Amino acid sequence: ALAALFVAARPVERALYPWVLVSQTLPAAALAPLLTIWLGNGLAPRVAMAALFAFFPVLVNTAQGLRQISAEQLDLLRAWGATSAQVFRLLRVPAALPALFAGLRIGSTLAVVGAIVGELAGSSSGLGYVISIATYHLQTDRVFAAVTLAAALSLCLYTLIVAVERRVVFWQPER
Repeated sequence: ALAALFVAARPVERALYPWVLVSQTLPAAALAPLLTIWLGNGLAPRVAMAALFAFFPVLVNTAQGLRQISAEQLDLLRAWGATSAQVFRLLRVPAALPALFAGLRIGSTLAVVGAIVGELAGSSSGLGYVISIATYHLQTDRVFAAVTLAAALSLCLYTLIVAVERRVVFWQPER
């Protein structure tokens, strides 16, 4: 929704995009404990960290996809008297789907990293917690096992998104 707002209203993008960029410069290791303090020691800080990690690639790719439309197709829809809402629904959204899914593929793997960073900052469960405790006790095998599970989870999410993309963006050639 924010990507659509950025494309529809350039002043909004000019006002908010610098803040989006600033959000990406914040060190995650410093932000995770703050989120744990603010949101408690439950699921919320982990979800917030995962969302923060995934947000930027999805936003940037979606906004770029919404902008990359064919001038000829836009002219044709305008000649047929299409409203801005119809142009958005019939042209911009379908054109943006490949870029959106590219952002989701990147964002899903980063979300796993974000959740683990959130768990490292004071959680009592999860892969980040296992990594933290195993590192403290010099249990390298457990650290490797947790990292392997995180990689497997990322790969599963990535594969799921690719499968959904193939169904939704059926007109795109196979990669």
